[in-house]
Amino acid sequence: MSRKCSRIPLVIAIMFLLLFTACIMSTQGPIGPKIKWLTLSRGKEMALASEKPCLVDFYYGKGCGRCEKIDEEVYNDPQVAARINSRFVPIRINIAAPLAPEEKELADRMKSGGECLLMFLDHRGKVVRRSNGPPLCTLETIGREQFIAILDEAEKALEVKK
Repeated sequence: MSRKCSRIPLVIAIMFLLLFTACIMSTQGPIGPKIKWLTLSRGKEMALASEKPCLVDFYYGKGCGRCEKIDEEVYNDPQVAARINSRFVPIRINIAAPLAPEEKELADRMKSGGECLLMFLDHRGKVVRRSNGPPLCTLETIGREQFIAILDEAEKALEVKK
């Protein structure tokens, strides 16, 4: 048997491996930046040091329609993730687990009632408020465009505050 014939199974195996890898990669969605979530205590430290505001997501996870939708449609969007990572300190509080005292105090102050909540803090840890007074937060299920509008509103409120 010639060397040429003995290479055919190797070439077929390599082609199969490449095809298999391509199929797996295509089902995983867009590849882009991932949000680098921090705990509340670590996030507040980073915010103070960097003078960036915090985006705080009180998050339940699997089984919560709001959490699943925001993960899939918003946080997985490469442009949204890049904007969050560059302009905010992203904090995720797992409300399916016991809360740390500082997390519980913030949840109680926001009157979340144990529900999912998306809110903003300035770099000093103070709740960001809308121009007409109430906190800039939402318990609602939101999509990408609504989320971007909320980010715009947060950045505008933070500019006014300076």
